[in-house]
Parts: sequence; C-alpha cells; structure tokens
Amino acid sequence: MGHLDCSFRLRRSGYLVSGVPFSISLEESVFVLVFWPLAISCLGKSSKAGLWSEGTKIGSVLGGASVSTLLGLAASSVGIISCESPAYSILLEFLFPLTIPLLLFRADFRRVIGTIVGTVLAYRMVPMQGLSQDISSSILAALAAGQMGGAVNYFVTMDVLHVPLSVLALGLAARNVIGAVYFASLFALASKLPPDHESSTSTNGAAVEGGSDESGDKLSVLQTATALVVSFAICKAGSYITEFLHIPALILPTITVTAVILATAFPTQFNHLAPSGEALAVILMQVFSAMVGARGNIWKVINTEPGILMFVLVQIACHLAVILGLGKLFRFDQKLLLIASNANVGGHTTAYGMAAAKEWIPTSLLLSPHPRCLSLTSAET
Repeated sequence: MGHLDCSFRLRRSGYLVSGVPFSISLEESVFVLVFWPLAISCLGKSSKAGLWSEGTKIGSVLGGASVSTLLGLAASSVGIISCESPAYSILLEFLFPLTIPLLLFRADFRRVIGTIVGTVLAYRMVPMQGLSQDISSSILAALAAGQMGGAVNYFVTMDVLHVPLSVLALGLAARNVIGAVYFASLFALASKLPPDHESSTSTNGAAVEGGSDESGDKLSVLQTATALVVSFAICKAGSYITEFLHIPALILPTITVTAVILATAFPTQFNHLAPSGEALAVILMQVFSAMVGARGNIWKVINTEPGILMFVLVQIACHLAVILGLGKLFRFDQKLLLIASNANVGGHTTAYGMAAAKEWIPTSLLLSPHPRCLSLTSAET
C-alpha cells in the first residue's frame, strides 16, 4: 500500500517537535478523512443531548456532563459505537488540557475530610481482585480525586499515574452508575424540606432586572476569545515548564497549578473571563464526557471488576454520612449541607439544578465563585 510523506508538528508527552517527517499509510488517511468525522459526529450527538437535558428535570439533577457520559456508555454497551478508537485518545491528549484552565478561572479550595475518610475505608473494605495492586491503587486514588474536585481531577490523576484508558473508563462507568443512585437518594432526603420564600422572590427579581437588559446574559466575543487565548497560553507554559524540568508526565498537574496560581494572583481579571471560560469548558467537557462514556462498557465493569462499583458505593455513602453527621452535630442548615454534598459529588451544575428544582437559596449565592480543588487533591493523591 502506498505511503504519503508528511511533515507535521507532533505533540507527545508534553513535548512539541517541529518538522518531524513521517509516513502515513492510505488506510490511516482514510481513517482521518472518514472515521474521524463519524466518531466526532456520534460524540457530538451525545454531548448535544447532554446540553439539551439540562433543561429537563432529570438532566438538571444529573447534570449535562453526566447525561452525556451515560449516553456514551449506553451506546458503547449496546454496540452502537465502538469503545476503542484512536480518535478518543487524540481528544484526551489535545482537548482535555485546554479545558483545565477554562474551569479554573475562579479557583478556590474546599475541605475534603468526608471523601478522604470514605476512600480509606472503601480501600480496606473492598479488595479488587480482578486488577493488579498498582492499577487498583491508582484507580481508587483517581476516584477519590474525582469526588473532591470533579471529573477533571479524575482524569488528571489517571494521566499522572499512567492508567490505561480502558481502566479509566471502568472507574468512570462505576462512578456514574453509583452517582445516579446517590442523586436519587439526595432528593429523597430533600423531599421533606420546604422551598425558600426568599429564593423565589430573588429569582423573580433577577428575571425582572434581566428583562430590562437583554444583553446581560450574552457573552462577549472578545471576552470569549481572550479566555481561549489565555487557556492556550497556560497550556503552552505548562508544556515549557515540564520540558525544562524533564517531567513530561506531569504536564496536566503543571497546567492545573499554573492556572490556580494565576487565578489567585489576578482574581479580578480572571473572574472577568470566568463566564466565557466556563461556557467554552461546558462545550468541551460535553464532548469529552461523551467520549469517556463511549470508552466504557457496563458489562466490562461487571465482568472485569465489580468491586469498583462497591468501592464507589462505600466512598459516597461515607461522604454523605460524614457531612450529614457533622452537620447535625454543629447544627448546620440541612439544605446547605445537601447542596454542598451535591456540589462535591456532581459539581456546581448539579448543585445548582437541585437548588433550583427545590427552590432553595437565592440565585446570587449559587452563582458565587465555585471551588475547584484540582491542585490540592492532585498533590494529596
């Protein structure tokens, strides 16, 4: 079969190498020209459905990213799309690092005692006999990081620990299945708590104010472009730092720490870019979540290592027990505790969806800067 001589800028393990000649077969050319658009189209459908679902009751509870992941997981489990594709690895290598700074423009830290306790107990209680000691320890550390800082933290930890993408998908599949049960339990606990009168009043007031200025909800093109350029610059800086220190495997934590330091040093400027950055990150994370779901297969989780499901169950149960127990001991508002727990497990979007569905807390409080504990939890794990 014929070959085409090409020269590209290659990126691998954090390094950029200019003008490296290589040959590409015609089969690979067909893959790039035909399969890539099909794969991205399938992922795009799942991610679009995830975004659409946020306007529904179930979607507001689970969050668009979780819905995209579950749809991708379901599609790969029944054989609609393949769970193995080079396109997935390329998305992980190029799109994901760009998303990290966009999510960290309003960086902050959060206490993670309940999750740490749950992780240690689950590690002792649920042995994973189907996986090696190194792999099982890595996936448990990543699951703990994911509970503390969200899905982004999960992927960063997996990348640092060099966990295969197939194993990454196993852990995420278990996390999403147990997460669905957790959200249902959380709403059951919240069913007897009444809505806040202040919430509906402030929401209506905000709607009236928003009606007078229609452009208030629109994102500036300049602001969006600036957020994207800043994210690219942070990724480039992270690449240079890891290349200089000869630690290419730590490029994602380096990007994370760089973004957190800059956001902490220049809070006004980065808070101004945060709405646009988060909007871009939502789109990228929807595609990425659909890809990760497609990499998973629920039957593979059950057949390979059902202990992962039990681990996540124990981890989240301990988290909920600790946060509710300490909250009752110190007489915290149960509504705030449930929202905080939801934000810890599902992220700020699911927490906002739950609060809005239950008519809790003024919208202005929910829209205040939300924590992103990536750097702290990456160091801990």
